[in-house]
Amino acid sequence: MNRIIFILLMAFCQLAQAQFQSGFSGRLSRELMGLNTTFTFEHLYGTDKAIIPKGYDKLFTSDVVGMDNKFHVFKKGKIGIISFRGSTNKSISWVENFYSSMIPARGEIMLKGAAHPYEFAADEDAAVHAGYALAIMFLSEQLLPQIKTLNEEGIYDIIITGHSQGGALSTLTRCYLENLSSDQLDPKNKFRTYAFGNPMSGNREFAEEYDRKYSEKGTAFTIVNPYDPVPYMPLNYDEEGKLLSKKKIIGWFSGKEKFNFLKFGKELVLRTFDSGLASQMGKHNSLLESLISLKFGQVDMPSYVMDINYFPAGKRIELEKFDYPEIRKKRKELTDDELSDYKENEDGYWYRKEPKFFQHNPYNYYVGVAKNYDKKSYNKLKKKYLDVNL
Repeated sequence: MNRIIFILLMAFCQLAQAQFQSGFSGRLSRELMGLNTTFTFEHLYGTDKAIIPKGYDKLFTSDVVGMDNKFHVFKKGKIGIISFRGSTNKSISWVENFYSSMIPARGEIMLKGAAHPYEFAADEDAAVHAGYALAIMFLSEQLLPQIKTLNEEGIYDIIITGHSQGGALSTLTRCYLENLSSDQLDPKNKFRTYAFGNPMSGNREFAEEYDRKYSEKGTAFTIVNPYDPVPYMPLNYDEEGKLLSKKKIIGWFSGKEKFNFLKFGKELVLRTFDSGLASQMGKHNSLLESLISLKFGQVDMPSYVMDINYFPAGKRIELEKFDYPEIRKKRKELTDDELSDYKENEDGYWYRKEPKFFQHNPYNYYVGVAKNYDKKSYNKLKKKYLDVNL
């Protein structure tokens, strides 16, 4: 009898481990996006209790470090979750985004004379976003002890997540942690990545290695709204690797693919002046590096890579376009200052225009994921929109 119980327990453990390691879960993605939205609720309402899904406990909130970065640690049963905050309205947070020259995916960053070695990919041609790589070096001092604290509670299955800038950080953090030595991080740790509406983190070689190691094994996902502009940033000018290819030409002539003159022209210009643009970006980012050094002490980055072509990483999961509600008023109800936010319709009413980043907003991602993958939760939502986003 004891032997049978032992065998059943082992089978259960193996099944639980297999479930953790692979496969996209729509319900889980809704819960994770709720955790990512805690930062918004804290900012707007002073508390995030209303958005934390049932069964999740918040264990830790980091200090604000580096370029206005912050993370929460949650747990649900024997699973830990690390959630990174996205961009804030502080200028230093946007310096992190704009610091978009690429550095080698393996190297060393010096902070106040102390060496911080890193490895995000093994490929010698792989390169990553300088600003996000630097942010992870700042964050690692608090992040690694928190993972060890989870381990002390018997938690080794960890999901790394974030929205927008936080999603980019979750992607690179996964790579950083996976490449640490066993004396820095217990090899029993297993990771998954759910990034939402995130900008890209590295070049083609980085993305291909990331997908080979993680996405193809069902442990790394990028959940995007195709109408959100942020996932197409910083810059990607050729998704197939060639300006002209047999596939493209056949598609144009057969009518299966629409010839986009503006896109083709942009790719042509960018390819023609690729090295010059990379050089100019490097000069611009050197100024940002100096600015960062003034704020945080001496920062010495590796030499920039002459590459500006970013590629998406992670198995792409697409959501439906987020619905913007119909908000209409009569002309006499609008002040002159409000008028520019509305557009007159043929029915005589003025309709509010959709704000530029409505399709990127974190709460709208939360609602959108629920609508796509968890209809029961979606139907129970008391608010489909936050007033501040309208």
